Amino acid sequence: MVMKQGDNLRVIGYVPRDAETKTTARDKKLVSFTVKASETEVDGKKDTQWQRCTVWGGSPFYAVASTIRKGDTVRAEGIIKNGSYTKLEGGEEVTIQTSDIWCDWVDVQHGRQDAPKAASAPQTHNTEDFYPSDEDLPF
Repeated sequence: MVMKQGDNLRVIGYVPRDAETKTTARDKKLVSFTVKASETEVDGKKDTQWQRCTVWGGSPFYAVASTIRKGDTVRAEGIIKNGSYTKLEGGEEVTIQTSDIWCDWVDVQHGRQDAPKAASAPQTHNTEDFYPSDEDLPF
């Protein structure tokens, strides 16, 4: 499920693979994970919506996000960041548009469950302290 709340976007769902911990070229740490936000059936075909999420190293939820494993249920909230990258497809360069949630709040229930439990991280923080500059983006 994806919900917009003010300037933030909240996604709730299960994680299809372990979270990845990465370091950018400028030595900024991040954890990225994908959440299965919804699945609908239209005319006998399943349509699944996936949402990529990123938690930056300065976030109080960085340690929580780094424990996310395949099958966990996650509730994440943050701002939407759009970007793009170029890849070769059939000998041609194709630009792929991306949309990530830069999370400033993460809630994890280990193992696939219906209702996530609150994470044990501080609930008050200044999000400007952990969002990177555009030069730190991994794409």
